[in-house]
Amino acid sequence: MSVAAPAQAFKAPARTVATTVALAGVGLHTGAPAKVTLHPEEAGAGLAFLAGGERVPVHPDQARTPGGCTVLGAARTVEHLLAAVLVAGVTDLTIELDGPEVPGLDGSALPWLELIGEPVTTGWTEGLQVGGPTRLEAHGGVAVAEPAGGLEVAVTVAFPGLHQGCRAGPHDLASVLDARTFLLHA
Repeated sequence: MSVAAPAQAFKAPARTVATTVALAGVGLHTGAPAKVTLHPEEAGAGLAFLAGGERVPVHPDQARTPGGCTVLGAARTVEHLLAAVLVAGVTDLTIELDGPEVPGLDGSALPWLELIGEPVTTGWTEGLQVGGPTRLEAHGGVAVAEPAGGLEVAVTVAFPGLHQGCRAGPHDLASVLDARTFLLHA
């Protein structure tokens, strides 16, 4: 179930990577080698993956969750890379993937943020701000967003047979980018 309040638009700086940069590694789920190349884009181009010969915009309508990861087009396990893109404030970028899955690197988003470096401003774009309480329930999880003067995050993790964990409080997004992922095996 999804309940969304109308978002409020505002003008925000359009930002991209300063130059083309790349990083290679192996996928967390496939173990296959892969290389990601980040290409700068002009203001208004948006974010997109180029994988398997297909260009797919980064948009919730394009996302699939076939099990344990998020897939956009032919690009698998995009979460940590996109978290770094968000934290860096990058709005316009082509993410070229050569391989079946974004490399897992050290299991966090931090290497991606370091690769992005200091983005450059290329103009203006339209940003969106949460207009009121918004709730999304999917795949046994719940996400809630509410307007606030700053970021406050509360996360509870509960998997059958494992210890439950909770982390809450105000956070600078960059301060959690070194958090490691984990995989559950059947």
